[in-house]
Amino acid sequence: MGDIVYADDGALGTVERVITAESSTPVLLVVAVGRIVRRRYPVIPWSLVSAVDRSRRRVYVEGRGGSLARLPETLPIVV
Repeated sequence: MGDIVYADDGALGTVERVITAESSTPVLLVVAVGRIVRRRYPVIPWSLVSAVDRSRRRVYVEGRGGSLARLPETLPIVV
């Protein structure tokens, strides 16, 4: 948590939480985007993560920042 998330067009926000499956495999990434007053927490599918640089604390995701920032903030329902 706290790593910087980069979209195709630049910095998007910071990792707020990583949601994992029962097997501890990452499934979703919750990202804190925007200023404190207007902060959003879009949920990004792990399938959009293209790379993770642990040494530099960076996560790279596919897509433009504006589109990713508008993703829903709710977790999907599991049936």
